[in-house]
Amino acid sequence: MSAAPRPKALAVLIGALSLLALLALAFWLRWRYLQDISLYVDEFTSLWAAKRVLATGAPIMPSGVLYTRGLLASYVTAAAAIITSILATRAITASCMSSAVATSIR
Repeated sequence: MSAAPRPKALAVLIGALSLLALLALAFWLRWRYLQDISLYVDEFTSLWAAKRVLATGAPIMPSGVLYTRGLLASYVTAAAAIITSILATRAITASCMSSAVATSIR
């Protein structure tokens, strides 16, 4: 005969499964959002900066000014764009956001 699970262990298991379900739902909703929306002004600028990184090695605006807002994100997005397409790059961003949600809960 198997012993009945302890109430505390069962509560932890239910909490972990609930959190996993919530994160899966959040990722799915974000993925649907990425597929259906048009680019907003700031996202367009971020993707433009990544394309400039690919073209010139730095996110330099046509005016000659270095675009330093989101500098790390520009290089990470450019690296992801080398490997994947732009939609997949947006999916990588979504998974990073889901990871941020998961780590902020602790």
